[in-house]
Amino acid sequence: MLAMKIINVRFYDSKSPMILVEAPGRDPRPCIDYRKLSNITKTKCFPLPNVEVHKETVSLVKYITTMDLYKGYLTDSSDYGMGTVLSQIDKDGNEHPIVYHSKKFSEIDEKYGVSEKEYAAIIFAIQKLRHL
Repeated sequence: MLAMKIINVRFYDSKSPMILVEAPGRDPRPCIDYRKLSNITKTKCFPLPNVEVHKETVSLVKYITTMDLYKGYLTDSSDYGMGTVLSQIDKDGNEHPIVYHSKKFSEIDEKYGVSEKEYAAIIFAIQKLRHL
């Protein structure tokens, strides 16, 4: 195909060579080696927290409280920022806001997808409201 000028040779930093892999009893199949691309790709990864560290921390505290995430705890995000509201529902079912928090996204945060922004809002809320 190169001789027939159907394809051209190009050089890129992230060039991923294609090779034909032959397996016994099967037709050769094309495979792409993405290792070069993987080496230059920058991702945002957040490691899972170590449960043992949290268990140790919890065992040292004097008081343990829990947040009912089903009631009275709202988070939201937009393209530009995030916010959280802690509210309380009275005996008549009326909702009363207690605390508001909001934060503008940084230029890096603005590039997050919708799910990542929502997760960031939840983490922000937990960090802000953890001592209430």
